[in-house]
Amino acid sequence: VTVSKDPLVSMILPNSSLSLICTATGLGLQSVLWTKESDGSRLDDNSDDGITVSEEFHNDSAITNVLRFSAVTGSQQDTYRCSATSTAGSNYHLVEISLAGLPGAPPPPTLSLLNVAVVTVSWQSSTDTGNLPIDHFQINYGPSGDGSPRHLELPANQTEHVFSLLLATSYYFTVAARNEQGRGPFSEQNSITTNSTAPGDVTLTVSNVTTNAVLLSWLPLAYNDTGGSTITGYNITYYTEGSEGMKHYRIITVDSVAGDSYWLTGLVDNKPYHM
Repeated sequence: VTVSKDPLVSMILPNSSLSLICTATGLGLQSVLWTKESDGSRLDDNSDDGITVSEEFHNDSAITNVLRFSAVTGSQQDTYRCSATSTAGSNYHLVEISLAGLPGAPPPPTLSLLNVAVVTVSWQSSTDTGNLPIDHFQINYGPSGDGSPRHLELPANQTEHVFSLLLATSYYFTVAARNEQGRGPFSEQNSITTNSTAPGDVTLTVSNVTTNAVLLSWLPLAYNDTGGSTITGYNITYYTEGSEGMKHYRIITVDSVAGDSYWLTGLVDNKPYHM
């Protein structure tokens, strides 16, 4: 006896209708039955929760049996077995029903200071994706105790720099995942405090321009311009302008031990860059 192979997993939205068609072929067919794997119960027209079973075709060499759900609910997420029996033996096929839904909450984000007023936020996606791909993340953040968070909608990358923060201020950050069903719950918050003083401005000089690189150099800051602390590195921020005036920022961190110059490479010929 041979049983038709429907998909092994049927992904469906909550409260959607679903029909699972099982066709068995072979000589001396006797029956085709549907059962629920979790408890072994046989499914028929007397089953609860809007489940019906109907025999659509039956002769000595083929039987088609259809298991129908009027509106699939969470309790019906299970594996279902179509079993066929004939005078020559038996066979079966399994179909798992999984409901698509909102993603779960990610773990709390990891925070670090890129400079005195820029925080790097990174996070992991939830292991519960709602059985759908994650297509966006939303970051909520603000000064600790502030009930009016700012929002960032991001593609499915998992790191972001947050600019223009206040100095010497504690900020909380939380993140949520989004799939085509919508946004899931936010993670637990994590907090970080920005530094109290910033180093002074650095005068940047651009030279040795080639088709895809430039040499950037600067003078070391005097002690009274360092904010009273040792300079540990420099952040080089530059951007290009895309369509509709959208600015695409890049940040490169240069260790202070590396000196007071940096070759910026990988640029595009004849494209304006702002530094």
